[in-house]
Amino acid sequence: FTSPSAVHNFAESIDQPITEALKSMTIATIGPVTADAAKQLGLTVAIIPAESTIDALVVAVQEAIGKFLR
Repeated sequence: FTSPSAVHNFAESIDQPITEALKSMTIATIGPVTADAAKQLGLTVAIIPAESTIDALVVAVQEAIGKFLR
């Protein structure tokens, strides 16, 4: 997720609780503010880049995928 509003809008757009819809997903957020919004809705955030930019988020996701594939 790239913003708190993206988290909230996604949660409002689905027909089930967000925790149920994303229970088997690895959650990534662009930074701590967005992570806090996700956590307030009950999500577990696994990926938060050190820098709150799209580029850093992409790198963090790539690194997580690399660790998973090893």
